Amino acid sequence: MRLEDVDINKLIQDALLLHSEDLHVRNIVIRKRLSKLPNIRADHDKMKQVVINLILNARDAMPEGGELLVSSGVITNEPKGSDRVTLQFKDNGCGIPEDVLPHIFEPFFTTRADGVGLGLAVCKTIIEEHKGRISITSYHEKDDINGSVVTVEIPGLDKQKTVEKGNLFTYFHIK
Repeated sequence: MRLEDVDINKLIQDALLLHSEDLHVRNIVIRKRLSKLPNIRADHDKMKQVVINLILNARDAMPEGGELLVSSGVITNEPKGSDRVTLQFKDNGCGIPEDVLPHIFEPFFTTRADGVGLGLAVCKTIIEEHKGRISITSYHEKDDINGSVVTVEIPGLDKQKTVEKGNLFTYFHIK
């Protein structure tokens, strides 16, 4: 991995902009709730690959259009010192059937005729390389709700103070 300081929110916004026309044509509305986040130490290209894959999966789950909510935040657990940057991609698409859900991170597992089955397996590997985790909650015709929520957590933010242009601010690194 080539670790560098990454602004995850900018990465998300750039990926959404890249695919905004395609999503618009497919009648998918993009909503963002991006919290102020610290930069993290990550492999920019690999994290971009994860974000784009999750956007495209949400797009494919909504062939008739829908809404994609992308959010970010920080979960602080001060007693244990285990702050985590979290990203969520929530769609109101078709959902994932219960019998399929346990297999979605398996390499070469796909339910799509034109799928290869590597997207989520690669995402999981990349997130684990960053000492994080990825999970999916899906509603498939349950309680009259359809859709999926993909959550990515990157733990281990190490707070350090540094000075930039005379201003003191908090700087974060992944351990």
